[in-house]
Parts: sequence; C-alpha cells; structure tokens
Amino acid sequence: MHIRPLHYLAALALACCAPSAFAQAAGHHTLGAGLYGIAPKSDAGTILAGTTPLEVDNGFGASLTWEYFVGENWGLETALNLAGKQDITVDGRKAGSFVALPPTFTVQYHFNGSGNVSPFVGLGLNYATYFSESGDGVLAGTDLKLKDSFGLTAHAGIDFAVGESSAIRVDVRWIQMQPDIELFDSKVGSLDIDPLFYGVSYVKYF
Repeated sequence: MHIRPLHYLAALALACCAPSAFAQAAGHHTLGAGLYGIAPKSDAGTILAGTTPLEVDNGFGASLTWEYFVGENWGLETALNLAGKQDITVDGRKAGSFVALPPTFTVQYHFNGSGNVSPFVGLGLNYATYFSESGDGVLAGTDLKLKDSFGLTAHAGIDFAVGESSAIRVDVRWIQMQPDIELFDSKVGSLDIDPLFYGVSYVKYF
C-alpha cells in the first residue's frame, strides 16, 4: 500500500477550514459508502498437502457502512464489504478466481468526535462468504470451492468534516479471511487471504 503524504496533508488542510462536525452522541447514526483497494497478505497458503504455494492478487472493492452511537464517541458499526473478482495464482500462473463478501461488525471509538478532524479505531468480527469461484489454468476443470469463514477484524481511520452533517473518511480495515479450499468436495488446503481494505468513503450523519 502506497501512502501519499501530500494528499493527506491537503485533505487535512481542507478539513480544518470546515465547520464543526455533527456531534457523535448516543442515539445518532451514520451511513457511509466508499471505494477501496484490496491488498491480501503475500503468502496465501498451500494446497495438495502443502506442496503447492498459493498467492491471491490485489483487487478493488466497495463498502457500505452503518454505525449507531451507543454513547459519546462510542459506536457499533456494520459494514457490508464487497471485493471484486480476485485471481488465485500458483508460481505466477492463474489457478482460479473468486468473489468475496465479508461483512464486519465492529465496536469503534472516535477521538475528538465533535471536531473537524476525528480519528477512530475499532475491533470486531467478520463472517466471509465466497461465490463465483472457478478453477482456471493449472486447476482448470476442477470444482473449486471456498468455504465460508469467520475471523477478527480491525478498523482505523480519520473523518474530515465537510459541513455540519457529513465527512470524508480515509480508512483501512484488516479482515481475517482464511477459507478452506475444496476440489470435488474434498478439502485440499486453505487460503490465508487476510486482506487490507484501504480507501476513501463519504459519511453522512443523522
């Protein structure tokens, strides 16, 4: 993931000129929508008794979020994260592809919740389901399936106020995704995808 400091400084300067953000107090909620880059971990596991290493390519995705504030600066967030089609490779050769839908459920704390610039952190759980799997290349003709998985998730970012009831959010979300791999209904290995979702979203306060 490449960070561009000048872009972040420009966003920070704009946010500091904006009016105060809507107070993040009990009973309020937010809706958000964003676009994200997806960076899986570099070593994604093995198949065939550990003899064949796997990789998962980077991708792009989108996210819809809803957060309900249970106290000042404390929120419960549900995020519907959708990853676009990603390729599985073996020694640089395509072996398959899949689409992932890993919704997350996170408890979050917002620092400086009523300010123009509000960092936050969160920790929670995810349930990931996989569809549109296909075996290609070296696995062409196989019935490739990825089993649903559960895992942890962590979330961190900064909200930059835009007016009194909305914000631009820059954030990163780590999602623990480790599905079993099946070929013809038999487990042959597992994927340790564990991706980072990083990007920008628009958040509306209510």
